[in-house]
Amino acid sequence: VFSTMVTKSLMHLVCVDFTANHITDHAADEFCRIIALCPGLTELRIGQNRLGAKGVSAVCQALKEYDTVITLDVSGNQAGNPAGQELGAYLKTTQKLATLIMGWNSINHD
Repeated sequence: VFSTMVTKSLMHLVCVDFTANHITDHAADEFCRIIALCPGLTELRIGQNRLGAKGVSAVCQALKEYDTVITLDVSGNQAGNPAGQELGAYLKTTQKLATLIMGWNSINHD
């Protein structure tokens, strides 16, 4: 019963803010399941966590399936260049994203 109630509640969320919660690549797959349960999600804030390239990649893949996010904050994860490449690939596919916050990820222009 509780699980059904939570699932129904997630369907109405438009903003998910998991800023500074120590989310790691290991937890990214579980986190992506939450994205799938929020069909109206327009704002996703996962900055200041511990996501690496694998975690950012998982999030980008999940967002590609549900192109509703307008604002995405992945700042402060120190994810590196591979994550920058994943974000670039995501930007090529999204029709909705208007704001991408990605500072402090150790992404350089090499």
